[in-house]
Amino acid sequence: MSISLRVSALAAALLLVACTADQTAAPPPGHKVQVSQEIMDFYKQKYLPEVGAVNEAAFAVSESGRSAGLSYCPDLRCKSGGTVGQDAIHQCASSGEKCYIFALGSAILVDYEVVP
Repeated sequence: MSISLRVSALAAALLLVACTADQTAAPPPGHKVQVSQEIMDFYKQKYLPEVGAVNEAAFAVSESGRSAGLSYCPDLRCKSGGTVGQDAIHQCASSGEKCYIFALGSAILVDYEVVP
């Protein structure tokens, strides 16, 4: 394998790792995610009733707990090329903050506290 092919293969592998990390963005160990009351209300009143039972659904929350993003696939046939986790992170990160996956489907994945 030539050096340029090795570099290209390494770059592709790093890109794949970066994409995977985005999908499963998790807070540091021991970190409690803060979620504003407004975002928690949105999660409970809009996200859960509409998409929480769908296996292909994700809810992301920003570090400040004041922004969120969600993504879901209501049909087994729909595929956007990414994953619902990546899409929720991307939507949440449009606020300019780092975001974490808060829930997949109806399962909350992080330790959290609701803040005013």
